[in-house]
Amino acid sequence: MGTISENLTQLYNSDEYPMHMPGHKRQPTGQEQLDAVHAIDITEIEGYDNLYDAHGILRDAMDYAGRLYDCPHTYYLVNGSTGGILIAIHTVAAMYGERQCTTADEHCNIKNVSLDKRDRILVASGCHRSVWAGAKLAHLKTDIIDTEYIDIRCSPDVYTESTDASCDGDKSSKATVCIHAGISPASLEKKLNDAEVTGERYAAVVITSPTYEGIISDIEVISDTCHRYDTVLIVDEAHGAHLDLSDAYPGGALRYGADIVIHSTHKTMAAMTQTALLHAQGSLVDITTLEKYWTMLQTSSPSYVLMASIDNALHHITENQDMVRKHLGMVRNAINVLKGQADIGIMSTDPNIDAEAGRGLKVLKILTPDDILDRDYIVALDPCKIVVFTGKSGIDGYTLQRILLDEYHIQIELATDDYILGITTYMDTEEGLRRLTDALLLIDRGLADGAYREYTEAPDLPHKEHSEDKTHLYAPCVYGM
Repeated sequence: MGTISENLTQLYNSDEYPMHMPGHKRQPTGQEQLDAVHAIDITEIEGYDNLYDAHGILRDAMDYAGRLYDCPHTYYLVNGSTGGILIAIHTVAAMYGERQCTTADEHCNIKNVSLDKRDRILVASGCHRSVWAGAKLAHLKTDIIDTEYIDIRCSPDVYTESTDASCDGDKSSKATVCIHAGISPASLEKKLNDAEVTGERYAAVVITSPTYEGIISDIEVISDTCHRYDTVLIVDEAHGAHLDLSDAYPGGALRYGADIVIHSTHKTMAAMTQTALLHAQGSLVDITTLEKYWTMLQTSSPSYVLMASIDNALHHITENQDMVRKHLGMVRNAINVLKGQADIGIMSTDPNIDAEAGRGLKVLKILTPDDILDRDYIVALDPCKIVVFTGKSGIDGYTLQRILLDEYHIQIELATDDYILGITTYMDTEEGLRRLTDALLLIDRGLADGAYREYTEAPDLPHKEHSEDKTHLYAPCVYGM
């Protein structure tokens, strides 16, 4: 039957005339790049399937995705991972609130679970704003399980651990910074056991893995813990769509037993912004209820361009494993150069980088597995993320972001008070990674020599103020309601 893109291209090249939406009629408007997209942009027409009643090319595409992830129920999302999280939360709210499904129902796949009324979910602190929005919209109460924090010593290069949500450290000197590191299985066990004792069990546990910074939780232990209490585990794996698609990656939440997993295919794969996948497996999730909310909480006009992009991205990464391995090799080289553990020549030909600068970062620090893996709740660090701490350099992450953009024309994903984050994927070029490596080495040398005073002495950049209570940053749409 071919991929979605192949079918849409075949339609464009045919003599069929569109007496239907969309209004551009697949005709040029004078904007070349947009017109290329218009060429394959259609609505639900005869022969091209319907996402919410799929039996043709869309059914084949979703089945293909399910096989790649070894998941029995996989669905395309065109409202991003946000849409998937809203669907997941409404599903568990309906399962345990409306009680529309019982184990006697013909289409209910839930077995050996008492559908007692559950009106709250357990949410790991630091979750995406859509989790809080979903709970609000589904009329669920939320209890918070604090994520563990890692205090990272930027100088010298050692770390300590903190379970205090305030993550106290030597903030004045920036010698110590902290990042979210996932939830402790022991803390989860206590929360679930306390809920069991009080009779106020949770409809679901919601966690994020990998974190924005790439820290991957021990999903196998977390899922086993949830399942001993007959509790659904929802994993926001928006930043980990790639993890199960190559043996070179650490492996994702589906492999280790999560019940519902949401992937953003646009974050770490070659898909368009707003594309995502929703997966469900196991006996705790009622698929009929999930599919109901899948149709209710997405647009009734799903974009064929976006769906073709999902399909193409999945085919591309699985058919180009050599690109995956090459990319990981380039990232390893870049990190080793920045750590001073590899010869600069493997990543740079910039004549401005002398022998001293080529010995690695001196005042900046890059996050490595050695910083985080001595934890029983962390199993891996996503090798595709590059996190650079500003430490005792005299600047914050926002200033480093501005220097990278102004001086080296490099846009990074995220800046915070203490660090910047760059996302790499197998689509990155060697030139791009070299530019970043060179820029960081040169900036590091300049900071050590007292350069960039025009940045350090300038008025503070207009960035969001960070408080100890992070809730309003992650959920501005529901905070205080």
